[in-house]
Amino acid sequence: MPNDTLTQQSISEVLWASTILWLRITDLQSGPWQASADGLWQVASTTINLRLEKALKGEVQQQPGDVMTLVLTLRDSLRPQGDPGPWSRLPLSRDQQLVAFCEGETVDAQRLLAEENCRQLLPAELVLDDVQRAMALERGRRPVALILEEAQKNSSRLGDVFARYVWAKALPRNEEAQFQAIGLSSLAGEQPPSFERKAEAAGQIFGTLMGLLAGAETDERARAAYLACAMNTINLMSPPPWNWEMQLIQTLFRLLELPQAAVLHRAVGQVYLPNLLGLRAPVPRYRPEEVFPKSAEAQRQLSALDQNQLDPALARWLEGKE
Repeated sequence: MPNDTLTQQSISEVLWASTILWLRITDLQSGPWQASADGLWQVASTTINLRLEKALKGEVQQQPGDVMTLVLTLRDSLRPQGDPGPWSRLPLSRDQQLVAFCEGETVDAQRLLAEENCRQLLPAELVLDDVQRAMALERGRRPVALILEEAQKNSSRLGDVFARYVWAKALPRNEEAQFQAIGLSSLAGEQPPSFERKAEAAGQIFGTLMGLLAGAETDERARAAYLACAMNTINLMSPPPWNWEMQLIQTLFRLLELPQAAVLHRAVGQVYLPNLLGLRAPVPRYRPEEVFPKSAEAQRQLSALDQNQLDPALARWLEGKE
């Protein structure tokens, strides 16, 4: 599969974006809000003046300091469903700095920032360092080992955008050809020793990513991104390697005891672990003794965890009653 196709399918906005722009809002004029014709939105015609601070990826014809004017329709949903578009997903204000992730063939930044080309817009204070560090690694064509080392050294400072970049570089998107390339299934005509070496290397990478997921110093937003990427990877492999799935399950139990991961405890205890363990099925996929190497560990976990964060089926499983 060509590299450009892999990039377009990437979970990382740093990789799928053809152009990434650092912007500052210099002026913002919004008209009155009114109901849209279809009744789904409140809409307001808005004029935004944007100064280009820097093109972080790709080339544009505008220079840093140039000001562009966009006339947009901002949307505020009247119903819970529906995506209002990138310019309506976050509050906008004068002097606000933004990072725009765009896709398009043009080198005109103003056209790239139109809704049809601007796919994601995020506050610069949250993502600028992530993007700059990721692009430095991209420009330097750094190998996966050095990217993982950078993630480990700066785990407390780098957020979700960098985490998705790390995951995408370490374990490409979940297409069969890409998993073959990292050793999760034999390529036609490939000799077993070569396959085994690649599978072992991929397993070591997954273990490092699990360490980042459960690291006490890992940034909260990065941890959530690593978890989402891990679940995505496991769910879309059919079947996933047994040792990968088991390592993820054990890592999630570690998360439940990690105070720094408290914001994720309910999702882990009520959704992710019950699903991975197969607790909705008549017979669970795994028994406690398969997950915990020490016989008393399941009971220790049960006594140590906040029962309010656990699905009742998970509590019964830890007790050995499922």
